[in-house]
Order: sequence, then C-alpha cells, then structure tokens
Amino acid sequence: MSDEKIWEEENDDELILDFARSGSGRLRQMAEAGDAYAQDKLGDCYKRGWGVKRDYAAAVAWYEKSAAQGNAAAQRSLGYCYDYGHGVKTDKVKAVYWYEKSAAGGDVDDATLNVSRDYIEIPVNFRYNLGLPVIGKFVTPFLTTGPDFSFLISNQNVKNAWNNKKFDVAWNFGFGVKIVDKVELAASYGLGLKDSASGDSSLYGANPVDGKNRFWTVTAAWLF
Repeated sequence: MSDEKIWEEENDDELILDFARSGSGRLRQMAEAGDAYAQDKLGDCYKRGWGVKRDYAAAVAWYEKSAAQGNAAAQRSLGYCYDYGHGVKTDKVKAVYWYEKSAAGGDVDDATLNVSRDYIEIPVNFRYNLGLPVIGKFVTPFLTTGPDFSFLISNQNVKNAWNNKKFDVAWNFGFGVKIVDKVELAASYGLGLKDSASGDSSLYGANPVDGKNRFWTVTAAWLF
C-alpha cells in the first residue's frame, strides 16, 4: 500500500494531507504562529513520517507546545511518547500525568480509566461478646472477625487496562454494641488477602499494582 493511500485512510484532515503530499508550509506556518491544533497535527506528521523524515524528538516538541495550550489530543500523544519512550526517556509517571490531563480535557482514548468492581459478598464472622458489670443487661459490646468471600458480578475487564478477578477473599475485623437486646450497631474493616484487580503494565510500570480491596462496613439492625 502506498504512503499516500495510508495517509488518506488514517486522516480526513486536509492540512495533514496537503503537508504529507507536497510538504506545504501552511501547517507549519499555523503551528509556528501558535495554533494548538496545527501544532498537534504537525507533531503527528513528525511521529509518523508524513511529509517529513520521522523524528520523535520533533514530534514531542510540537506535542509539548500544543499540550501546554490545553489540547487534549496532544496531551494524550505526549503521554504515549513518555509511555513507550518515543523521543523522550520512558517515564511512566509522566505518561500517567499526561493521560490524566487528556482525560480531564475530554479525550479518553488512551487515558487513565476509572475502575469499578461490583461484588456479591458473603461474610463469615466469629463473634465474642464482652460482658460488662451492672450495665451488661442493657448494653453488650462485642468483637467480630472472620473471612469475607466476594464474587464479581460486573465486567471482568475494563478496556484492557484493568483486569478484575472473579473471586476475592478478605478478612474482617469488627466491633459493635447491642442495646437492650433490640438494637445492634457495628462496624468492621475488611483487609484484602489477594489482589482483586491488576493494571496494565504499559500504564503503571513494571511494579505490580496494589489491587487489594480494603473497606469499611457499617451496619445498624433492629432485632425482632
């Protein structure tokens, strides 16, 4: 397939097509005049070698100019360059920073994604009542502890950036109080024993993502 055919398939932008076919200075003039959109597109040309020799460093320079003006597409492309070391030293922290800036600006193509996990939980708690003198007939504090089993009911994958595990195990530590054998108030803290999710290393670096669930559960009950 010819380069011109590739340009036509990947772009419907006349500025880029004109630049790629003839090396027209119109796109460069607009970019040098401070047009953020043109700066981003000129960066694309340098990154892909359209109309100019491929030059990742030059692409980064134009993306930086455009990104500084708030262009979300340029911010995403700049994040990509830091992510994969194109024209700059690989820096996952800066990559995530620019992905997040891009997402905040409305571009979510390669941006950091919110991750949601919906589970059905089955706690199995062991309970120990603490007897109190005098007021024990009216107020009984208690401690709880035990495993918590969770089964995923939402999507397992989130745009290939995160993988949610189908099954999760945590351990609960709790306390509470029963009042006159009618009302119970309790709270427990769940500490994940295994990773319930993992992140794509291309976004989050070589170190494993801490995907353990940690959660508080507060309950109030009326006893019949």
